Amino acid sequence: MNSTRLGTYQTVTNLGWTKFDRSSPYQSPILCVFWGGAAGVFGSALGCPLYMIKTQIQAQSVGEYAVGYQHNHKSTIDALKNIVVNRGFLGLWRGFTGIVPRTAVGSSVQLSTFSMCKESLGQYDAFKDSIFLTAAGSAMISGFFTVVAMTPFDVVSTRLFNQGMDANGKGLLYNNLIDCFVKTFKVEGIAGLYKGFVANYWRAAPHTILNLTFWEQFKKWKRLYDEDKLLL
Repeated sequence: MNSTRLGTYQTVTNLGWTKFDRSSPYQSPILCVFWGGAAGVFGSALGCPLYMIKTQIQAQSVGEYAVGYQHNHKSTIDALKNIVVNRGFLGLWRGFTGIVPRTAVGSSVQLSTFSMCKESLGQYDAFKDSIFLTAAGSAMISGFFTVVAMTPFDVVSTRLFNQGMDANGKGLLYNNLIDCFVKTFKVEGIAGLYKGFVANYWRAAPHTILNLTFWEQFKKWKRLYDEDKLLL
């Protein structure tokens, strides 16, 4: 999911598609948001089957500790096989309408705020010569805004993935993304859509910092490698 997402975003950045004026040193916030979201769509499309199975296996338990619908997968391979046999190949993308908005919103906010913060921090002497400080500082800010924007979609996508299906392949609890949003809000209010916010932040903040800091470091190493090749 992340390799596709970051790879797509870096490609369009290299092509200059995140700027209205290619000669400008600054990226456009609007284009950063758009391409960040598009990269998220590509990444979630690729990762959807295994993300769904991960959610279902994590929710499995036994006896009185069982919570929610139990899919009873024995393993990842068993889950893949059973889903294809019972629901067809497209069954692997059940919940796709939930994870795509989740990842598109999260990615657009994460990559756009990261890009904007990196440009802003780069104007200060303390950050100019340090890839780590610039990336880590930008990622900390980006991680917060990402979780604020993504958590409601995270809650909804998890519920869509883990609900049971009837004989016709229809969800037992929710019909679609909007239906899940409406039912959750009616019963649990805005707090229901932000369930797990604190836990999600402490998951996403280190993930964002490490993910984007390593991303920046690898890009620096690639530039150095390309420069060495030119010297040779």
